[in-house]
Amino acid sequence: MTTKILPEDSDPADQVELQQSIKNMTFAAAIKAHRQCESWTLAVASEKLGVSLQMLSAYERGIKMPSIVKAVDIANRLGFCPQLAIKYLINDQLKQANLPYRVEKLAS
Repeated sequence: MTTKILPEDSDPADQVELQQSIKNMTFAAAIKAHRQCESWTLAVASEKLGVSLQMLSAYERGIKMPSIVKAVDIANRLGFCPQLAIKYLINDQLKQANLPYRVEKLAS
């Protein structure tokens, strides 16, 4: 079963492309996209997320990764699903370690 993200009359190729983008989302991209959608500066976002501006910048650039506990805290503060944050973070760690594994779904 496929979840429809775009309107029914949208191009099916657009639907596939969007689903692929979401599937390949990184923790860094997710928090940066959320910050930009809210029109927050790094300074504003770092204050809201309880991390230093330098650390948030490093997270957004994928230079550093938070602990799973911190990723859940950030997800909760942003109002997005903590399970997605964990999935993104674990997949980022697997990729960084050059391991040929990928988490597709977390148990609830």
